[in-house]
Amino acid sequence: KVSGYEKVTTKMVREWARQKASKKSGPKVDEEFEMQVLSQLVYSEVEKVNDVTQLVVKANVAHSYAVIQRAAETVQKMAPFDARENIKAKKFSKPWVKGFLARAALRRRRVTASEKVLPSNEVVRGRMGEIQKVIVDEKYTDEETISADETGIFFGAPPKNQYVPESAARGTAAESDDKARFTSLQWGKGTGKMGPSFNIIKMSVKGTDLSTSRVLDNLQKCPGFGTADGWEKKIWRRKLTLTIKGKENTSEYVRPYLIHATSGIVITVQRKAWMDTAGICMWADVQLGPHYAKSTKRCLVVWDNCGPHKVPAVAEVLKAWGIRAEELPPRMTDILQVMDLVVNGPLKAAIRRARIEAIFNYFQSWKIERLQHVAKKDGTAPPPFKPPKPTQPVGLLTVFKAEQETLGTETFQASMRKCFYEVGLLPDREGKFVMFSHTRKGVITQVMPQVAGSDDAVSV
Repeated sequence: KVSGYEKVTTKMVREWARQKASKKSGPKVDEEFEMQVLSQLVYSEVEKVNDVTQLVVKANVAHSYAVIQRAAETVQKMAPFDARENIKAKKFSKPWVKGFLARAALRRRRVTASEKVLPSNEVVRGRMGEIQKVIVDEKYTDEETISADETGIFFGAPPKNQYVPESAARGTAAESDDKARFTSLQWGKGTGKMGPSFNIIKMSVKGTDLSTSRVLDNLQKCPGFGTADGWEKKIWRRKLTLTIKGKENTSEYVRPYLIHATSGIVITVQRKAWMDTAGICMWADVQLGPHYAKSTKRCLVVWDNCGPHKVPAVAEVLKAWGIRAEELPPRMTDILQVMDLVVNGPLKAAIRRARIEAIFNYFQSWKIERLQHVAKKDGTAPPPFKPPKPTQPVGLLTVFKAEQETLGTETFQASMRKCFYEVGLLPDREGKFVMFSHTRKGVITQVMPQVAGSDDAVSV
């Protein structure tokens, strides 16, 4: 009845009794050490459930290989293991973690996406061919070709996985806030370099003038967001004519924002923390437009079919800055959007890693408090396992750190350049673009397909 051995039968035990234990190759497993590592990750108590005595897991922070490695390194420095030569020299590699999980009878569980009807090869090739023709005819360079995408950063989400006993039906995680989020617009160039992110956080002010919001003022009181940290508060203003409920309406849109003097990162506000039409115009005015005004005074932005991207007011603002916008084929974002393929994932993974680390740190102090309470036996309720929920400032700083450390490396930049090429937004050295195919495996380099409405295939 021990967790992980429920399938053992009497017949199996008899067979084991008759057999002589085989000698296993490799270093001997220090069971005492691994039990202590397990105690750094899982806390259990003996309870009676339906008159049956069972070992019940009260808290489990085994959410990733990294946190298991950290637990092992922590125990490695503890007595008596710090004096054992076989433990002192041990390196906790991924194979070691895999073996540890097997010996501890822990397996990974998720803490689904439906299929969608995709456009045909002909439709995708036609639209991509149009974009490629613009790149060739207008002679946009790698520096001037941009992929941009907005993504929701759910900094309050729980860990996605957990290593649990074989008998567990599912993984569980500490209480979180699944709706705690902000929007981050990420954009990068064909050269592989990322531009500074444009981030939108939630506030409660209604209307077109959001300058009375105090959210950014409160944010500047948090560590890492003060004037001394390089942040300056400014106000963006622009008159826009938008169609609202079937009627054209011209209003002045006013929004406060913070901009970092060194990185150029922007933080602004919106009632639901969404990217809307005014937000796109603001991005062009305070970040993208000024960025290229210092050099080529033009660029090509390739993004998805989001509604605000196609509003006439947005086109007018972009044109004023020399920015041309082209939309990808519909329902193809997860296949052809560079930011979605190589950027959004690492940012969200960084948020999860930070959350897992915070839960691990909380677990260490909570476990001591829980054991002390159990020792008292005073009949009072023990402290529940309840890690504090993540905060928005921490979520923002985590994303900014990932942008600098992960998205700023030469390895990442090489990967993004390759992605630009593979989705058909950059030609190879011979001037050829990749031709898209739903069944394509690997990269197929072919001449740019014939563009709809054109008599001849484009000569690249």
